[in-house]
Amino acid sequence: MKKIISICLLGIIAGLSFPSCSQDLLEIEQKGVLSVDAVYGGADDETAESLIASVYRTLWSGVYGAPMYMGLAFPDGDHLCGGGSYSDGGTLRYTYNYALTPSTGYHINEYTSIYRVIYWSNMIVEKLNNEDNSAVKNRVIAEAKFSRALALMWAIRIWGTPPFMPTADTENPANGDPAEMWKWVEDNFSEAADVLPSKSGMGGQEEIGGRATREAALAYLGKAQLLQGKYAEASGTLQLVRDSGLYDLLPDFVSVTKAESDWSSENVFEYNVYNDPSSFSTQNDMRCMYLGVRSSFLNIASDGFTTGWGYSTPSPEFVEFMKEHEKKSDGSYSSRFEGTICSYDDYQKKPGANGLAASPWIDNIGYIGMKYYFWSSDLIPGSEAGAPRNARWHKNWVFLRYSEVLLDLAEAEAWLGNTGGVGLDALNEVRERAGLEPLGSMGKEDVKNERRAELWGENGDRYLNLIRWGDAPDVLGEVGRYRYDFYAPTRSTVTDGDSDYPVFATVEEGEASGRNTYIVKYADPVYGQSSGFVSGRDEYWPFPESEILSNPSLTQNPGWLK
Repeated sequence: MKKIISICLLGIIAGLSFPSCSQDLLEIEQKGVLSVDAVYGGADDETAESLIASVYRTLWSGVYGAPMYMGLAFPDGDHLCGGGSYSDGGTLRYTYNYALTPSTGYHINEYTSIYRVIYWSNMIVEKLNNEDNSAVKNRVIAEAKFSRALALMWAIRIWGTPPFMPTADTENPANGDPAEMWKWVEDNFSEAADVLPSKSGMGGQEEIGGRATREAALAYLGKAQLLQGKYAEASGTLQLVRDSGLYDLLPDFVSVTKAESDWSSENVFEYNVYNDPSSFSTQNDMRCMYLGVRSSFLNIASDGFTTGWGYSTPSPEFVEFMKEHEKKSDGSYSSRFEGTICSYDDYQKKPGANGLAASPWIDNIGYIGMKYYFWSSDLIPGSEAGAPRNARWHKNWVFLRYSEVLLDLAEAEAWLGNTGGVGLDALNEVRERAGLEPLGSMGKEDVKNERRAELWGENGDRYLNLIRWGDAPDVLGEVGRYRYDFYAPTRSTVTDGDSDYPVFATVEEGEASGRNTYIVKYADPVYGQSSGFVSGRDEYWPFPESEILSNPSLTQNPGWLK
């Protein structure tokens, strides 16, 4: 079957004004534009499919786009910002160095995308004409309930008390009550799960495409319960997903974020990227270039696409953690280590690698993030013309993997005080796929460490959980205060034969050491004193200043008040 949902009405939907939660519509008739009632009230099945396609597109390109991926991953202590220079990146630097303001940062686009999803989903639920009791429309309505619950869940996690917009005609809503909003989220996921179909089997997602299933709704319902501290309820819900028999971990972690894993047994909810050279610009975005290794610093091996922008590199703290946590009993590293990070020395063993293109490699400690490596096999043919901006990959973007469901289950059980049983089994499934020995019992720290290793860089998991667990002030207090420059020979694969790169305070000390490869660490001259998590401020992002100014009912989060 065709791999994409029809989005022929995307232009019409984009043209329909939606009220920001803080601004009234001007009641001026627009000539030549379809009215809301005409689009939704007169929708046939094909139109209904197009309406929900717009919601899915915004979930992927907006809610789960750069604002979430980089806005919430960069300040988590396990990343360096990267890029081409220390003045490169703009908003990325604001995020990484905890320099957001109400008027500058990724929170602005994230806010807009979340409320666009909620509004469009509300419109489908409230206005889609389904007098004929169409099965297609029933499913579309359930998908809209799923989508708006997912969007609001993210809003609560990011802002704490975001505006509550349960209906499309909600105007100027005040800060919502978390208990009321969480109930709405749970109710919508539950109602969606009652209608949405399950996939037919382990490989059945491709038949459905990038659409929510019953088990996806249950998985997010379980996560919502976990985030509220409803651990027993979360465990019960997540076990429904596990017991469905429809999901399993891929045997090799390295394949998880390659296109070969599209529609695999591990993907619970994913956005399908159509491998069509004629439409790559509309089926994809630039995250592949943001995350690809930067060829102006490193000569790319033949298994990778030849250029990227080089953001989101592993931090020294994360590398040291992985070296310890992912070491197997025989002294080698797990497949998860290999699929997540790669040392400069090991990279030089790849065909086509040839040292650095320029030294030093700024904002780097001699390690590459392999989880989002731009594999040449994943390039959409023809999209490389006019690179780098046109280059696109065709791998699906995965919102939720089965390994995360298992770790959510393990966390719920651990927080209930259960050291064995179903939670330990779930945790060990993840460990054993990585190539690590199973644990005989588990505690909270075991779950935290497993999440850190398994979900590096995925959807702000570590950053938001450190805040939720109360660990953020200790772990994130000095993020971004130091710069790291990696020195190595250019156009040469000569290395020192190990990946324990020594750290020096100056280049002169590094040169005097006689090492071919080393790191220079020094205080950031701009953010050296100010970067890092601040208690009482950074638990939540600020509301965009534009929303505060236009909505008199909305109060700014503590710590962001002028």
